[in-house]
Amino acid sequence: MRNLLRFRMLVVYLTVALLPYFGSAQQQYAYTAKKASNNQTGYASDQSQEKQTLLSALRELNRQKGVYFLFSEESIGNKLVIPVKNSDDNIEKILDDLLQNTGLTYKKVNDNTYVIVQKDDKNKPKKDSRNSFIETVSFENTVAADPVKGRVTTSDGVALTGVSVLVKGTNRGAVTNANGEFTIDVNRGETLVVSYVGYIAQEIVVNDLRPLSVLLTVDPGQMSESVVVTALGIKKEARRLGYSITKVGGEEFTQAREINVGNALTGRVAGVNSTGPLTGPGGSSRVLIRGVNSLTGDNQPLYVINGVPMNNSNLGNAGMWGGADLGEGLTSINPDDIEEITVLKGGAAAALYGQIAKNGVILITTKSGKGKKGTTVELNSNVQFDKINNFLDFQNVYGQGTLGAKPVDVASAMNTGMQAWGAKLDGSQVPIFDGSLKPYSDQGDNLNRFYRTGTTYTNTLAVSGGNDAGSYRMSLGDLRSNSVYPNSQYNRTTANLEFNYKLSSKWSGQASLLYAKETGKNRTNLSDGPGNGNYGITLLPPNVNADYLSPGYDASGNEIQFSSDAFTTNPYF
Repeated sequence: MRNLLRFRMLVVYLTVALLPYFGSAQQQYAYTAKKASNNQTGYASDQSQEKQTLLSALRELNRQKGVYFLFSEESIGNKLVIPVKNSDDNIEKILDDLLQNTGLTYKKVNDNTYVIVQKDDKNKPKKDSRNSFIETVSFENTVAADPVKGRVTTSDGVALTGVSVLVKGTNRGAVTNANGEFTIDVNRGETLVVSYVGYIAQEIVVNDLRPLSVLLTVDPGQMSESVVVTALGIKKEARRLGYSITKVGGEEFTQAREINVGNALTGRVAGVNSTGPLTGPGGSSRVLIRGVNSLTGDNQPLYVINGVPMNNSNLGNAGMWGGADLGEGLTSINPDDIEEITVLKGGAAAALYGQIAKNGVILITTKSGKGKKGTTVELNSNVQFDKINNFLDFQNVYGQGTLGAKPVDVASAMNTGMQAWGAKLDGSQVPIFDGSLKPYSDQGDNLNRFYRTGTTYTNTLAVSGGNDAGSYRMSLGDLRSNSVYPNSQYNRTTANLEFNYKLSSKWSGQASLLYAKETGKNRTNLSDGPGNGNYGITLLPPNVNADYLSPGYDASGNEIQFSSDAFTTNPYF
């Protein structure tokens, strides 16, 4: 219809529901015409009982045939015509009979729209100054539409509020109410576009006036960008929030893998500083949201898994006199089980959790089988290699000793086991801690000689599925990590079980179970010499090769001492 009859005309809608002002203006016009001339036999003032107004006849045809009619001028509707005798004829035959001897004719706009004009109209628009309510409009905006009702729901049967319903190519639209219901004026053959944030838009062609039932499905791509999980697990549109919030998808943690997912936040969230201490596999992370909030207290955020706050206390850490980092609660989580992580920044975002969330909140949502049909099996395998970065620049001019003198016996070698204040390296033979003679020359990079290439193997097997009544996901994870520090290992076994069930349209539930078993072997101590091989290997004199200290113990299983310092441990022991 948009490509036909683009000329503009005076149009009167064939609808019953006219504004009161319009109705009174029409009535006044009809009566004025009657008083002006009683000889105008073709108008509504005629009291003939055998005829009816053209407007009434066309309304009846609209109801029976679903055809719409337009007038080139308002007075045409008051013409008296002979009633339709046989409504079963085709519409053009009926119009020919109806308009006979009236001085009127019709023009076809499309299959269900006709315009009634004077025979001498010649498609020119006319104006009637006595009827100020008549406006010149184009045909494409004049077709009288019928109201169509409908309801929009999700795949779970939940009504969606605020869904946009628009007639395609027009500015006619509606929005669903709290029950997901809408009413919109639409013509047969027109297309409705139903859209909502986070869901795939649908286009529906209206062929009749029956109520519509529209089902919207989640758009995974758009949902991940527009909808976020906030405090207490409530999902909201990101643009409607009055505070800062950042979401990180689970794929970010599996592509750049860390044993502790807290370390994986580095560089991914603005305002979040995440550092992993160099304590080996299974070590703790240090996450700060918007900097340090307390000089004496804890600055770690609150971690919430599937709506349940988690105790992320450190299981063991180093103090002034040594000790090892034994990890934290966050190391128990398998990155392959994470759907997304949401970071709530500031007091407004975390207020619902109270005082424990004063440093911010990190919400962790695990994967589930929700939205899946049938059974799905996933296998995720990953291997990671670690190498140390050695940026140390040691001097290699002077060797072991003190006050510019070389060791001359075992005792002097033991006393200067970690000192390099001796004579210049000259390649001569000197005694070392075990009494053997070794060349007094630079032995090269002891750090790369001591530390090895670390390996981490991760395998996760998951089975998920569901139907309209519920869903499930079960996963088993196995991690085996060999640290760059010799003889240091960390193993983790995880099991994750999650159920979602729907009792009715208003009642649903979720159950989650997380099991983790962690085993650490030979975690190196920190901060002081005892048990801290990193300390000993770093301070070896340049003429002492790290291999001289291996395997670190003698035939009786006792530690091989290389220094008289009782607090220094052989790195290999």
